[in-house]
Amino acid sequence: MPTRSRSARACTCGLRSFVTSGTARCATVTPVTIAVPTAKIRRRAASCCQREHYLTTTSLNATRGCHNRCGFCYLSTAGLHMPYQLRDPAQIVEEILADGQPYAVFTDNNLGSRPAYLRELCRALKPIERIWSAAVSLDITDHPDVVREMALAGCTGVFVGLESLQAENITDQRKKSPRPEDYARRVALLHDLGIQVNASFVLGFDHDRPDVFERTAEWVEQNRVECATFHILTPYPGTPLFRQFEAEGRLLHRDWTRYDTAHVVFQSAAHDGRAASSRATPGATGACSRTRRSGRDGRATPRRCRRTWRCRISTSARTGSGRF
Repeated sequence: MPTRSRSARACTCGLRSFVTSGTARCATVTPVTIAVPTAKIRRRAASCCQREHYLTTTSLNATRGCHNRCGFCYLSTAGLHMPYQLRDPAQIVEEILADGQPYAVFTDNNLGSRPAYLRELCRALKPIERIWSAAVSLDITDHPDVVREMALAGCTGVFVGLESLQAENITDQRKKSPRPEDYARRVALLHDLGIQVNASFVLGFDHDRPDVFERTAEWVEQNRVECATFHILTPYPGTPLFRQFEAEGRLLHRDWTRYDTAHVVFQSAAHDGRAASSRATPGATGACSRTRRSGRDGRATPRRCRRTWRCRISTSARTGSGRF
């Protein structure tokens, strides 16, 4: 039997410690700069990948962590200690060049948590003329100069967790985020600089009502969002949301295989859940708005009609394993 690596053993011990003790450690977002020998690792990893099967093999992290600790996010798990870490931008450039791909994907939790660092990273990336995408929080638009640097450095798209169009939902989850009524202006700022937006929404918060599906679909269409993803609110074990639902007796089961954002695993706070359930489309399994750019201004226009949107993102509010 092969011997596990030191890091694997440490990870296992850490999980075991959390399960047995359940003690929470205070999360910190103090920046910590880390150094990694990237070029050799990237070349070795690339040699193991069949590149023709991937859009790109340049998938990398420049940072780790996030300045937010949303109540439903795994980063809020009790016992998880993840200081915000930064890598030397020169290392990132070296790693991208070593893989020889024209497109890179940053898989960071939130590449924009430190705007000053992101500005520095963009200035390092600009000369190599590669295109890239990353996940950021919408408050990066508090710094239009940084967004402009992103565009000039080759950023063509961002994944943004908008979560909800209802301000009370954002407040309940303790997310440091612009107010929903300002989402449209901020998305337009990204669009005006040529950056596409993949907007992520979570459905099933306590302040959601049956019209959440139609309202969300209409907002996506009105703001010409290039891509949108939708998730059923899921209380991951160890998070504040899980502890809340557990205390309120709202968890339906502990079948972790269904805690995948595609199944309903808790009792909704809405009293009129049946109305939402009656509008669900049998067999629907998710939604992603694929849109195209057209028209004089080159802005995105949705491929799907409004009726299709409503059908695709309606979700069953029944107890059990409803999917959307």
